[in-house]
Amino acid sequence: MENEKPNIYSWEEAIKLLKQWRKMYSTNWNWIDKQWMSIAVQFPDENSFMTEPYMYMEIVRKDKPVIRVPRFPSRLDTFSDTWVEII
Repeated sequence: MENEKPNIYSWEEAIKLLKQWRKMYSTNWNWIDKQWMSIAVQFPDENSFMTEPYMYMEIVRKDKPVIRVPRFPSRLDTFSDTWVEII
């Protein structure tokens, strides 16, 4: 199954999956300079500093700590049918 092509989603479909605690990445922006990038949604609880859900990007770099930063989708993100679920 390693050679199977992943399902590609539209932004609308990706948002539905993100709301279900899934992580997504765009085929437009992965494996740049040995980095792996994905987006997810944080749903705050009573112990969280934030009070409303927000999207963030996770950047995994070889031999370095993971970076998590807030993410606001770009125009390219929202009009691209390039989204893949991370399973």
